[in-house]
Amino acid sequence: MKTIKNNRLSTLCASIAFLLGSSALAGTATANMSVSATVSNSCTISTTALAFGAFSPTSGQPGNGTSSVSVTCTQDAPLSIMLGEGSYADAASSPDAPLRRMNFGTSYLNYELYQDAALTTLWGDSSNSGKGSIGTGSAENHTVYAKIPSGQNVPAGAYADTLLATVSF
Repeated sequence: MKTIKNNRLSTLCASIAFLLGSSALAGTATANMSVSATVSNSCTISTTALAFGAFSPTSGQPGNGTSSVSVTCTQDAPLSIMLGEGSYADAASSPDAPLRRMNFGTSYLNYELYQDAALTTLWGDSSNSGKGSIGTGSAENHTVYAKIPSGQNVPAGAYADTLLATVSF
């Protein structure tokens, strides 16, 4: 009986010594690790085609259409979406007051791009006349409202233009 008690006592003492000894005998040291990252503003841009469809210059009615510009920019990044003057801009055109034209042979058909459905704010090609926004980190679609002004006397044909969409951030 004494041997069993001694074995149990020895085992208990050894277990306590192990538990106390492993934490008492092991040294520790600590250090802080710095962690950092730099998030840069970035954006992507894409567009959809603007197709007015059939336009009759003799109807006296303007031609209307819509398109969209999609931008994905870093959250809280200030940005400006600009639409170029086009390949066939009138000589008097400027980035702040674009005079855009579609071309067919030697003929031109004027058109205008707007930031709003009421067709009151022209969409230009500078930070002053582009559409300002703030990035959300998600894709944002911006509608481009377009009009072919009435009263243009042009021959029948397939008129076209190409312009550059730019996001500045």
